[in-house]
Amino acid sequence: MKRIAVLGSTGSIGTQTLDVLRSSKDAGRAVVLCARANADLLLSQAEEFLPELVCVEQENAARALEGNLPAGVRLYCGEDAGVVAAAYAGADTVIPGIAGFA
Repeated sequence: MKRIAVLGSTGSIGTQTLDVLRSSKDAGRAVVLCARANADLLLSQAEEFLPELVCVEQENAARALEGNLPAGVRLYCGEDAGVVAAAYAGADTVIPGIAGFA
């Protein structure tokens, strides 16, 4: 089974990727979810998909997530959240659903 890092999980490409994973359990497993700032949606996604790692760029979003993620889900916050998510050793596929400039 593919282990997938979803960069931009709260955006249109990311949510569509998670829709595919939701509808086809054989498509793979989201092991990393990464977003810029949408803590509410990111938390909801983490509760559903139980990734190993959640990465967020903005500190205020990280504060909203801290202590609220499911047990065992690690949190990373920083400007390099996308790089950390893309380089996660536990993922074998990366879905780059973030703006090209990022």
